[in-house]
Amino acid sequence: MRTHLLIQDERDLLVASAHISGAQLLIANIAYQPEHSRFAIMVQREGAATQTGLHFDYVQRVQKAQLPDEGTLTFTACIFEPTDSPAGVVTLFCDSVPRIRLFVECLDAQMLELES
Repeated sequence: MRTHLLIQDERDLLVASAHISGAQLLIANIAYQPEHSRFAIMVQREGAATQTGLHFDYVQRVQKAQLPDEGTLTFTACIFEPTDSPAGVVTLFCDSVPRIRLFVECLDAQMLELES
């Protein structure tokens, strides 16, 4: 059975984060589409036959820190910090370091296991 999770609050994001914590994230599988206000990653969980996609909508800006040009990172967690409700910042941690910050109008995301 495929996992599909709609993420609309901090609790949903914690569930998604726990589901993919420890997964491998190829730098090539990170995409920001400013024309669609969308940011997406695809990860591979150890021992899983499927990949898991996580995408965020209503992304106004992306800030990357200490992100290599290529290679693989281990996804650690993601958190949401409200700024001017419903807006906020989603921080993605890889290798226990905050690597990517998404400035969002609101928390609106989905996680989906993709079939091979």
